[in-house]
Amino acid sequence: MFRTIVAGLLLAFPVSGCAHAPPAITWTDCDRRPALAEHLDVGCGTLAVPLDHGATGKIISLKLVRVRHREQTGRIGSLVLNPGGPGVAGIEFAASFAARASESLLKRFDVIGFDPRGVGESAPVRCTSDTDLDRLIDFNGDMRTPAGRAESESDSRRTAVSCKEKLGDSAQFFNTEATARDVDLIRDAVGVRGAR
Repeated sequence: MFRTIVAGLLLAFPVSGCAHAPPAITWTDCDRRPALAEHLDVGCGTLAVPLDHGATGKIISLKLVRVRHREQTGRIGSLVLNPGGPGVAGIEFAASFAARASESLLKRFDVIGFDPRGVGESAPVRCTSDTDLDRLIDFNGDMRTPAGRAESESDSRRTAVSCKEKLGDSAQFFNTEATARDVDLIRDAVGVRGAR
């Protein structure tokens, strides 16, 4: 589990980005508190991002969560968490991370989580059955054997065809590159500043 957390942790310092910063996010109190201590505030918000980062046109909405210590001191900035995946929602991931993080970290950083595009509450895409999705995520075959690799490739191919049929030309914009560009916009929106 800690390997997943470390792999999914993106320190919110500047990278490349867009020509202008997106509007600030309006955070509203939300009910994602069960695992969180009483000294933390949890806010939910949305951020509008372009479906195609290379063009103007259709906008999609990303769902975000911010966990903030009520007694921050010496605040440095924000940690933006990406759960990895593909296809893994990040809202609960961030809440779970914050519930286990040290108080000293939480007093210096806001924890920001988001559902990547196409997942959870961010322009969700449902192009496979729950059974097929579980099979893809929890593949129990032996990838060391030709038969295991063939089975995994067949499952992946079937999912790709199903998603392409559902999304049409928009399918090309639900990928790792677009998600990385979304992270840049999230960083801008939560107030990270610096050279890009």
